[in-house]
Amino acid sequence: MSEYLLIGYDVLLGKIAIEYISTSKQKRIYEQIRFSDISGMEKVRVNENQGLPVRATAEELQFQKQ
Repeated sequence: MSEYLLIGYDVLLGKIAIEYISTSKQKRIYEQIRFSDISGMEKVRVNENQGLPVRATAEELQFQKQ
């Protein structure tokens, strides 16, 4: 994530998703793990999916800021 924050290339979001999927598999306590930009738009979301974490597609990402 720090690499993405320093460089800002969207291609690095895949690495963040891989980390989130790994964390979700190991911890098994998160329903969702999200990374949102400053405006509140999700950049990456991983859903727990009954023990088989999956990355949300670009179309599924949501605006989270209220």
